[in-house]
Amino acid sequence: MTDAAAPTSVLDLAGCSFVLLTTYDRQGRARPTPVWAARDGDSLVVTTTATAYKVGRVERRPGVSLARCDHRGRLRGAPVDGVAVVVRGPLARRVEAALTVKYGWQMRVAGLVGSLGRTPVERVGIVIRDVAPGGGEGPDR
Repeated sequence: MTDAAAPTSVLDLAGCSFVLLTTYDRQGRARPTPVWAARDGDSLVVTTTATAYKVGRVERRPGVSLARCDHRGRLRGAPVDGVAVVVRGPLARRVEAALTVKYGWQMRVAGLVGSLGRTPVERVGIVIRDVAPGGGEGPDR
């Protein structure tokens, strides 16, 4: 996808280095976070800690928005709506494996640095798919 082309699917963002994942809080306010994302089948996947606020927001309100961004979260393209679900256990490990394939040594180093000096923290995956036509699962629903 070129910078000028607007994404029509969450998978159009699979080649981006960073993706701005926007979740929505209880009041409907947007809470954007730049993340690494990788393709896994017909989904885009993200990993995070189980205690991250975005996990609770996705569990309460699965409608999300995604857009190309830089490492600081500055938008670099138009957003596309998606539906997210949090996965744990073997599915979360599959998400991490997909990210490791894409980001290689950077993902391994991030995992190592993230584990230093702390008690083990549960990692979860966030699996994001396109909004089904007429599905009513977008961020403002």
